[in-house]
Amino acid sequence: MTARALAVARREIKDTFTDWRILIPMFTLALLFPGILVAGMNLGLPYMEQIDPALAGGKAALFGATMAAFFPISFSLIIALESFAGEKERNTLEALLATPISDGELFLGKFTAVLVPPALLSFMGLAVFTVGIRLVLNLGVPAGFLFLALALSLVEAFTMVAAAVVVSSQTGSVKAANLLASFIILPVALVVQGEVMLLLLGFDHILWFIFIEFLLISIVLVRMGISLFNREEILTREADELNLRRVAQQAAHFWKLPPRATQTQEPGEGFSLLRLYRSDLPEIIALYRGAIALVVFMLIVGGVTGYLFALRYPLDLPISQLPHLMERSVALKIQESISVTDLFTHNVKVMVFAGVLSLISFGVVGLVVVVLSAGAVGFLAGQAAMGGLNPLTFLAAFILPHGAFEIPALILAGALNLWLGMSLMTLPKGHSLGDSLLLALVNWGKGAALFVPLLLIAAIIEVKVTPLVALAMYGVR
Repeated sequence: MTARALAVARREIKDTFTDWRILIPMFTLALLFPGILVAGMNLGLPYMEQIDPALAGGKAALFGATMAAFFPISFSLIIALESFAGEKERNTLEALLATPISDGELFLGKFTAVLVPPALLSFMGLAVFTVGIRLVLNLGVPAGFLFLALALSLVEAFTMVAAAVVVSSQTGSVKAANLLASFIILPVALVVQGEVMLLLLGFDHILWFIFIEFLLISIVLVRMGISLFNREEILTREADELNLRRVAQQAAHFWKLPPRATQTQEPGEGFSLLRLYRSDLPEIIALYRGAIALVVFMLIVGGVTGYLFALRYPLDLPISQLPHLMERSVALKIQESISVTDLFTHNVKVMVFAGVLSLISFGVVGLVVVVLSAGAVGFLAGQAAMGGLNPLTFLAAFILPHGAFEIPALILAGALNLWLGMSLMTLPKGHSLGDSLLLALVNWGKGAALFVPLLLIAAIIEVKVTPLVALAMYGVR
């Protein structure tokens, strides 16, 4: 961070800690809430010990430490959401933006200033709670978990502040920023609830993976904020208006142009179905080759992981008896019990749902769907190997017939979903955030013209052909 960015940060921190309207609620929250936690544990611990005498105190201490470190950082949203929008309403933003400092330095300075107070509050809340349970309940929190709880709270504050500063810089008023705050605090609150469940179940080591995930997301958000921040746009933005007509016109414009033309803003020939399959789809595949390579890599990782997991945790399945169980009547029953329409619509819904969630997870959910799908196949292959069957023959019988179409569809859809999330960070030259998202959605729609028919063919083969292939390879001779 440069000296000019640090100067902006020092100015903002000084303003925060000299405003009693902010200072008093902040420190009251950091001191009062841990005290309430200790008092609540003092009242509830006797009842918890009746259920689990050995672990009640330890689990309660871990839960309290997690909450004491996390709850104070929620105050960071108030400061972060008004970091730009609030200054604009107070008519102090113009002077700040007129300073001889780059957009990136100004954003980083603001971001650092907003991050410091919640970090101090989290440390203070955790310290108060730790001392309180020692004095009142004679309980302690392991030093390693104290470090983990503080690290988690800091990285969660990092993520919320980064998201809130981005929102504040892209909205025209504090009211609009506050309305969007729910999209920040709710996902984080749900993750914290998941952390509590992991603690109670004894899987607290998994919290380190959550820490790494939050750290990566926060870095992505900071990068997105720096790429999106533009002082001229902030000064000229009067109102946050959603013009559906303009959105529809822009989407239609992108749809008519070839993918490379929308990237370079060059005019293109008129849209046609022939051009879609002859040139648009190959161009999309070429543009997304990096995302496709990542999806293929994650597909391999998921399959290998599922296979190794099956070898480590074998199930008591009658796979070794498969050649004696496969009869023509079984194959016919499978064909009758599975509907091509239901299977096809289910697969399409999964891809669409993964795409929607990829928008709010920066493409992570799209990759998770790929990993889970490949992991399930790898797990079945591993179980077949543990049952004495050749896993490659097993996959050739039960997966390859329809997988020859379903796997390419999964790879393409995974890459499109990944790019939907990444579109919020990588803006094409000359395009706004909304245009970048529209462009990704248009390319997703064009890509669906390929992976949806592939899913339909795969569903037909899975119902009509795969059972017969499995019968031919494993059926009773």
